Amino acid sequence: MQIKLAIEAELPNTVHRWCKWHVLKKSKESMGVLWSKNSDFKMEFHKLVHHMITEEEFEAGWQLMLERYSLKKHPFLTQIYEVHHKWAKPYFRGVFCAKMTSTHRSESANHMLKGYVPPGCPMHLFLKQFEKLQFNRESEQSFQEKRTLLSVVSLRNNLPLERHASKVYTRAMFEKFGEELYKCGAHVLDEIVPRKVYRSTHVDAAAREKWSKGEFTIEVDDEESFFSCECGMFEHAGLWSTSTCQRYQRSI
Repeated sequence: MQIKLAIEAELPNTVHRWCKWHVLKKSKESMGVLWSKNSDFKMEFHKLVHHMITEEEFEAGWQLMLERYSLKKHPFLTQIYEVHHKWAKPYFRGVFCAKMTSTHRSESANHMLKGYVPPGCPMHLFLKQFEKLQFNRESEQSFQEKRTLLSVVSLRNNLPLERHASKVYTRAMFEKFGEELYKCGAHVLDEIVPRKVYRSTHVDAAAREKWSKGEFTIEVDDEESFFSCECGMFEHAGLWSTSTCQRYQRSI
């Protein structure tokens, strides 16, 4: 609460989000036997945290979970639902976070620093070890840049879009993009308004869970070369969704 108030006062134009890892940690501690013994509940809760795309999906999935496991009066779930806009994925669709939804980056930085700097070390040793840390990190960055430039790219589909992505993305980002491009094979694309509006439908939409959204609308501005899918994945993570990949792939 103190962090929330401080952010609202000092950084009014920023978005304050709860760390996803801490939400799951608190859930594990509070749900007790249901979490540790019932793998189905655990899996369903993880879906709510990780895979929901729209607010409607989240609301429907949450209510279904409460009914399925008779948890409508569970104090922890009631409490955490009251602030679900602070941690549920759909409520951050339009907020760019480069796929960082927890404090794992800062935690890993702390862990890495501890590996170089012993507790209680004098300042001169801290500076020496910190310079060593910087040198090693820069060496790793140079290695990744060379890997991107020199390594042979493995194309899954040999599509024009995939070849273009292999030239502009780093190798790590290209691999993530390749996963999304591969997934687009599970979507069927229909043109609703010529060159303006498209509908992407998952081939197994009818067989998916009740809360799962199976159709997405994609709006296109050809003059600006701009694509906007209602999933909000590009705005949120900087990576195109499967449906948008499919629309762009067809356009070229």
